Amino acid sequence: MTMVHREEAYLALWLKHYEPMFGRENLYILTHGGDPRIVEMAAGCRLVYLPRLSVDGRFNINRFGLLNAYANFLVAQYDGVVAGDVDELVFVDPALGISFTDFAEEHRKSAEVLWVFGLNLFERRGDGPLEEGKPVLAQRRHARCEHDYCKPLVVFKNPEWTVGYHSAMATPVLPTGLYMVHLHHFSRALTEQIAEQRQETLAENPQILDSRAFRKRWWGQRMGLSRQYLKNMSAKPVEDLDDRIDDLLAHLRSHVVQSRWGGRGYQQMVFEEKPDFTLRLPERFAQVI
Repeated sequence: MTMVHREEAYLALWLKHYEPMFGRENLYILTHGGDPRIVEMAAGCRLVYLPRLSVDGRFNINRFGLLNAYANFLVAQYDGVVAGDVDELVFVDPALGISFTDFAEEHRKSAEVLWVFGLNLFERRGDGPLEEGKPVLAQRRHARCEHDYCKPLVVFKNPEWTVGYHSAMATPVLPTGLYMVHLHHFSRALTEQIAEQRQETLAENPQILDSRAFRKRWWGQRMGLSRQYLKNMSAKPVEDLDDRIDDLLAHLRSHVVQSRWGGRGYQQMVFEEKPDFTLRLPERFAQVI
């Protein structure tokens, strides 16, 4: 399940990733505004049309009220639901030699919600432009591990997500081998395109600026922040994911705190100090996305 407005490049990758796993008939897309191009791309999926008459600073709060309600219905129909923003793709480590559905089934009876190990993929200095049709992880090999992207994205019960899917009303369970790759920074050109779209939304909906929930960093400063992020990440030392993953998982599992994204009952796993390195992804990931 995902929600999308424009962002066709991300949706194309989302469809390519999840269709072989689940079939289009089990892909639920909430299309915000019913853009004709999105509708065309998602033919055969379960489309839910949402109005886009006005957007304000409470947009994220309102949309997660809807996403939670819809997920609650889906988990009453299915054994489980995989969710996330359209630029977030969940996968199982190929080294485990198991399908995604079999992996989820193995954990379904022992956990209500599964957290993913988030990989914030980025375009490192020296990377060339993305070649269309070639697997993304064959072209982008570096990612930043950030605890806010270790999200509860595989659910077997009503999730009660906070905004951004950052936490759920469940005890965090982070299994070995379950990853999410976040694509927002994987292409400088695409990131700037998305930032321009958000600037257009601001111009078309000035009421966003008047809301107490307005987030300048999200709506109005995305392009500059992304450029600085790519510069900073390119300068950090690089370590192989396989060499560090056991330690990173152990640290997260042993540092569960109240989530900064929700109130009582919401927890998240954190790094006491952010890792001062980036991760080089293994060759076996190259064909995953």
